[in-house]
Amino acid sequence: MEVNQFQIIIGEVHNVVAVMRLNSRWAPGPNSHHVGVTESPLLQAFKNLRRTLDQTKEFNKLDTIVYLTPFLNIIQSEEANGPITGVALSSVWKFLSYGFINTNSPNVHKTIYLIAESVTHCRFEATGPESDEIVLMRILRVLLACLRCPVGQLISDDLVNEMLHTCYRMSIQLRLSALLRRTAEQTLIEMLQTIFYEKDFEKSIFNRIQDEREPIEEGPTVLSNPSSCL
Repeated sequence: MEVNQFQIIIGEVHNVVAVMRLNSRWAPGPNSHHVGVTESPLLQAFKNLRRTLDQTKEFNKLDTIVYLTPFLNIIQSEEANGPITGVALSSVWKFLSYGFINTNSPNVHKTIYLIAESVTHCRFEATGPESDEIVLMRILRVLLACLRCPVGQLISDDLVNEMLHTCYRMSIQLRLSALLRRTAEQTLIEMLQTIFYEKDFEKSIFNRIQDEREPIEEGPTVLSNPSSCL
């Protein structure tokens, strides 16, 4: 079945805005439509995005940063509470999982960096232990999706290191539930497996090339020193 990227993004815009409207900070008031009333930049960004989507005909020409920025703004905003941040995280996870962000995407290097950096440093207004842990679960899910997506290898080693530490810190915080700590630990393991699978794949190709070469006079063995994310 063909995926209509525009409809999915518009649907996610509606999801986030609907949850924002449930909060008194962004709820429509009697004066909200009057001239001169300033609207929240976070909410205005989604309205601008909707207009951009309506005017764009080809998805491949749509800058990924343009449609991701409103969602990333929410993820980084201390004004947004847990439920709002959680919906924005789910939207970004969906974009990654559906393959919207790939090697052919415009601005892909900057895009995957901004996603990983924003989620790693996610901030939100606490609402309650259970609600907050749902947000933390979604942070873990998006971080793993970043590494596993087609452009995950473009994330810098320093940022990957921060992503790993985010998972590790969650796994050892006793104030968090046992379920969340186990999920963080499992996510950390899967992230490491993803990282070192790529390393092992590169190493296997190198070894295969070396095995196919003609024997040469023996000399001292020089081992490469691959950089580590840890």
